[in-house]
Amino acid sequence: MDGMHDGNLLKDAAALRELYGEASEGAIAEIRDSVLNEIRAVQAAASSEGAPSPLTEQYVALLTAALTAAGDGMATGAWRTAVYLLGDRQSYPRLASAWRSVTFPSYLPS
Repeated sequence: MDGMHDGNLLKDAAALRELYGEASEGAIAEIRDSVLNEIRAVQAAASSEGAPSPLTEQYVALLTAALTAAGDGMATGAWRTAVYLLGDRQSYPRLASAWRSVTFPSYLPS
């Protein structure tokens, strides 16, 4: 992967492999535009049904959080990150749980 850096963490028979690199402003703008178009499409489909949909509202809330993250990325810079968690039957569930606890974005709705 060009422009990507490689980090490696090993602990308790589990491994975290992370690849990361700076995302371009154009790539972030494409993501933002895609999210905006999805919000418009979902809202249009929901309004044509004529009845409120809690599932649609939740989806739009998640898309809005993604839109906020894209805006923050455009304003301050963003990184593309891929994480691979490796472990055995005993260590992987603990590793995955620990990873989610430190990486779950605070801007997502509960």
